[in-house]
Amino acid sequence: MRLDSGLLLTILWLCYSLCLQPRFNDFRWRLQQYLPLPDGPTLATTGNKAIDAALEVLKREREREKAVEVKKGATLLSSAADQDEEMVDETGQPQTQVDEVDNALKILVRNATEEFGFIPRDVYEGVFDLPAVKEQHTIATTNLDFSNLMTTVKEFSENRGISSSTSHRVIVVFPIDYIPRLDRWGMDFKSIRIRKKVVELMLLQEDRKLREMCDFLRRIREGSTLAGWIFEAMVHRKLSCGWEDESRPQPIPMKSDEHDPPAFSVDLSSPPPYP
Repeated sequence: MRLDSGLLLTILWLCYSLCLQPRFNDFRWRLQQYLPLPDGPTLATTGNKAIDAALEVLKREREREKAVEVKKGATLLSSAADQDEEMVDETGQPQTQVDEVDNALKILVRNATEEFGFIPRDVYEGVFDLPAVKEQHTIATTNLDFSNLMTTVKEFSENRGISSSTSHRVIVVFPIDYIPRLDRWGMDFKSIRIRKKVVELMLLQEDRKLREMCDFLRRIREGSTLAGWIFEAMVHRKLSCGWEDESRPQPIPMKSDEHDPPAFSVDLSSPPPYP
C-alpha cells in the first residue's frame, strides 16, 4: 500500500495515541513476553488468541522484510556462536527489548490500518483483538449485497446518516472540497482489503445487476467512487473471462497479477478467441 504524507502522519498519530487506550499496558506486557520472535517457520501458541494473531502478523512482516532483502541481493548476517543473541537496528546499535516491542506495536498499527482503514476505534481494536475485529468485518462484508449497498448510499445522500450496522464495518464517509455553507461528502470502502473482498463478492452477481448498480451509484455524487471500483472490477473480469454473450466479439484472454491496481498481460497459454 502506497502511503502519502497525510496517511503517514495519521499512522504516526495512531501509534502515539495507542498508549492512551485502557488495554494498552496489559497487551504490551503480554506481547513483550514473546519477543523477539523465535527463528523457524512456525510459532508456538500462547493460549491467547489476540497475542497469537499479533505474533502471526509480526512473523509475516519479518518474512516480507527478508524477501525484500533477498530480492535486493542483501546478505543476511547471523550472530556469532560465542556472542549473546541481539537484534541490531539500522545504526548498528543493539536493539533493546523495549525497542523490540515498540517496533512491533508500530507494525501492528500499520497492519490494522491496511485491514480496516484509518478510523481510530477500528485500528485500536485491530491491534488489541485482531481475530474478533476481523470476524466482525468479514461477516459485515459477506452480508453486504448489492441492494444493501445502494440503500446505504441513497440513505446517506438524502439524510447524511447510515443506520445499517453492517455498512459501518464496510463503508467510510469523508468531507471533500469544503465550500462555506455547503457540505460535500464522499464515500468509499474502509480499506483496500475490504474493498477487494466486497468487489469479489459483488462480481458473483450477474452482469445485468452489476450494470444496474454501477449506473445507480454513479448518479449519486457520494456514490461515484464506489461506482468506479465496481466498474473497474467489471472491466477486469471482461479482460480475463470475456463476455457472457458469445455473439459479441470476445476480447483476447488476459491474466492479472496480484498488485493493486492489477496489471494485465496476454495469456499465451490460452487458445485465441477467434478461429
